[in-house]
Amino acid sequence: MVAVLNSVQHYWADEFAESGLKYRPATTQLFSGRTQTACDPGTSATGPFNCPADQTIDIDLSFFNQLRQPPFNARGGDFAQAYVIAHEYGHHVQNLLGSLRPGRTSGPQSDAVRVELQADCYAGVWAGNAESTGFITSLTRADIAEGLDAAAAVGDDRIQ
Repeated sequence: MVAVLNSVQHYWADEFAESGLKYRPATTQLFSGRTQTACDPGTSATGPFNCPADQTIDIDLSFFNQLRQPPFNARGGDFAQAYVIAHEYGHHVQNLLGSLRPGRTSGPQSDAVRVELQADCYAGVWAGNAESTGFITSLTRADIAEGLDAAAAVGDDRIQ
């Protein structure tokens, strides 16, 4: 998990620098059960989340076990975990770029769904880079299926 966190932060720092921007790393807080953030209390039911108010990515250590159980029933796996983490860092990037705004509408075409899908896209961009640089030695179809399965099981775009 630490290697994934470092890889994601390094990737975004490089991408921002190439665009002439300065990346402010997010603080990563690992917790179990419950934590307090500047946004709201985080619990195991929340899973990993981004708190823009304190620029923190909060990761519940028990979430990835819960992901495989009802009601989620996702396959899980190493890449699924990395993908979920990269998705939350995608929200941090959105916040830094000013594109993370509360959605004003609901439903499949809502702003909230678009924000979630963009964070998914950012996670995929990181994954492609992680494979091309050798951090991920081989991104298989099974890995991609795990990531998509995790996104479908817990994604806010699905909830909306």
